[in-house]
Amino acid sequence: MGFVDESIVIRTDVHDAYSVWLDYEGYPRFMGGVEAVEVVGYCRLRWRGRVCTEILEWETDIVDHIEDTRLRWRATDGRETGDVDFQKLDAGETLVHYQLEYEPAAWGVDEEGLCACLHARVRDDLRAFKALVEALFRA
Repeated sequence: MGFVDESIVIRTDVHDAYSVWLDYEGYPRFMGGVEAVEVVGYCRLRWRGRVCTEILEWETDIVDHIEDTRLRWRATDGRETGDVDFQKLDAGETLVHYQLEYEPAAWGVDEEGLCACLHARVRDDLRAFKALVEALFRA
């Protein structure tokens, strides 16, 4: 199993940051490798995106959702599980903590390359999420 663990502080209220994260179909706005996310059923998402050099499709189920606090998912084929936590900080800031556990063999791409790719992708995506949220909710 591989594991990614990244955090970022965003200058906005926790509710505002969380509401942007809940816009699943808007993920391509800040997730660089994601081409499309479609809500296909109650708590089910269908993804299409570039993972390393491959275009892949997969589905995830939202398995835990605590408003303004946490969103947890699991891929229907076992390739990944993850969660993103939102913690209110002082002075209108939010800590976003993202964890992803993945099964390299399930992705069908080079294992070593996948590890480096996912770590870089999550860091870049969190930075892009921060920029998007702060631009949307700038006072």
